[in-house]
Amino acid sequence: MKIKLERLNNAVHFRATSPEGKTIDIDGSEAVGGENLGMRPMQAFLSAMVSCSSIDIVAILAKMRQEVTTFWVDVEGLRVEEHPKIFHTIHLHFHIGGQVKEERAHRAIELSLTKYCSVSMMLKESINVNYTLTLEA
Repeated sequence: MKIKLERLNNAVHFRATSPEGKTIDIDGSEAVGGENLGMRPMQAFLSAMVSCSSIDIVAILAKMRQEVTTFWVDVEGLRVEEHPKIFHTIHLHFHIGGQVKEERAHRAIELSLTKYCSVSMMLKESINVNYTLTLEA
């Protein structure tokens, strides 16, 4: 797997590009010269983790013959106060709507977070990852 990272200005605005040409803009905080032109690196990290898990969950629920009509996740990363300001806890709040049984939704989430999501698996030894679930009407 490869990514190209290119600096776009004279500050800290970068663009990450995949071999397929898909891009994500990354920028630093104002404290380091950022201009709010992209996600901050730790925001991009949370986005990668939650999207990895969400892909798994939607696919698992489909295999369980659960009809998902809406799906979103609110994610919060809590960081230590001192440098490097790493995450110590990540909390995911899943909102799933449709014809989905609660026990199957929990099972799909657990399978993703403990077995299938590559990003979550890299975190399991150092970060507390937990979740809550709301089934939407």
